Amino acid sequence: MRSRKTSRNKPAPLPLGRLGFFLGLMVAVLATVTEALRMGHPLPLGLWTVQHDTPWLWILDALPVVLGMLGGFLSTAASDLRFTGKRGPLYLVAFSLIFLVPVGLMLFAYQENRNAVEAIANIRRTGDLQSIPLQLYIRSVQRPGADLRTDLNRIATLRTEIRRTEPASVATTEGAWGAFQREASRGKISLSNAVRLRDSATKLASAVERDAQLDHTQTAQMLLIGVVISLLSAGMTLQMVYQLRRLEEQIVASTRQQAQTNKQLEAANNQLEETNKRLEEANSQLERTAARDPITGLYNRRALDERLMIEWTRAVRYNEPITLVLIDLDHFKTYNDTFGHPAGDAVLKTIGALLQHGTRISDFPARYGGEEFVLILPHTDEEEAVRLSERLRAAIQAAPWKHRGITASFGVAERTDAMLQPTDLIDAADVALYQAKKTRNRVSRTTAPPGRLRPEDRKAA
Repeated sequence: MRSRKTSRNKPAPLPLGRLGFFLGLMVAVLATVTEALRMGHPLPLGLWTVQHDTPWLWILDALPVVLGMLGGFLSTAASDLRFTGKRGPLYLVAFSLIFLVPVGLMLFAYQENRNAVEAIANIRRTGDLQSIPLQLYIRSVQRPGADLRTDLNRIATLRTEIRRTEPASVATTEGAWGAFQREASRGKISLSNAVRLRDSATKLASAVERDAQLDHTQTAQMLLIGVVISLLSAGMTLQMVYQLRRLEEQIVASTRQQAQTNKQLEAANNQLEETNKRLEEANSQLERTAARDPITGLYNRRALDERLMIEWTRAVRYNEPITLVLIDLDHFKTYNDTFGHPAGDAVLKTIGALLQHGTRISDFPARYGGEEFVLILPHTDEEEAVRLSERLRAAIQAAPWKHRGITASFGVAERTDAMLQPTDLIDAADVALYQAKKTRNRVSRTTAPPGRLRPEDRKAA
């Protein structure tokens, strides 16, 4: 039995590189849009402004490339470690969170720190906004009609710089600033408008200071959380690397063991094939032995019955001739009694050789029992069978026998439509043999209807 080597298809690598790239690109775009909306910039032109003015977004822009490279590095290992099953998306999310969460927290902490620094600058700017209105009021009183546009532009610049991070707080000063600007453009400022703008700047300073304190607190918290998560991520990553390494070692060991097992199975299969081959040869030899006569080497009675049924069925189906020849050695009993059974066995062996060499490949010579032999001649009519029988009779008579001459009588019978079964053909040949035994050493064909010989007739023959 031949061994069948089953091949298991290797799972296709996960597209982690592609997924990581699109995930990083999505995070970068969402962060840019969120920051633009928070700062009040119009979309989509505001996206470029935010990118230009926000350095931490530059770092986030590199995230698609980093995640793409990381995913491409992990894709082969993920495939080899059977990450292609139902838990594949779970592993992908875990890897993404491990690397994205601390990085994101650090970046937001950096942004909040920048906001805090910007808030300190805004506090200084709001201080200027508190003092400039009263200074302009004093100047307008001392010098009516003076050009105050330079100072007004300075106030407008300070408000614009503060608005970038505090748009809501700056919006509360629009009313006071509008009234003050209209009076200042005419060169005359009232004390009430100057005080109103100063009070608005004071409130703006308080709001900026509160936001600065809040940004400072959030920055500290995010930094702490980012550091903690970074440590946890590093520990989880090391643990995962350790587990992956152990799993890789187990896979290598399992592969080696499987290779060794395959070699053993192959050796066992080869041995089994050899055993099966010897068994088949033994069975063939046993079949040949079971179908052969041990003395003559011809087919025995069982094989004769099987072959006769096959040839009879074929001849009846295709309406073809088939002839059967019965052969009986003359006075063989006296030969055995006179010269002994070994000498008789030698005669039987010689007769078997003569029948094998004197017949065609399609013919079927067999030992019928005792000193009787049978020839099944397919596709052969009675005339041709008689000629073959005459040649065999002459060959037996002319053979150089050791003790005395040996002759044989032949009975030839061809199948007719009146015959209904193979035994009818045997009976017909038996009748012909009975006729030949009357004078012995001759060939006789069927001259009477088939029928069994009476016991007294066979005894006399």
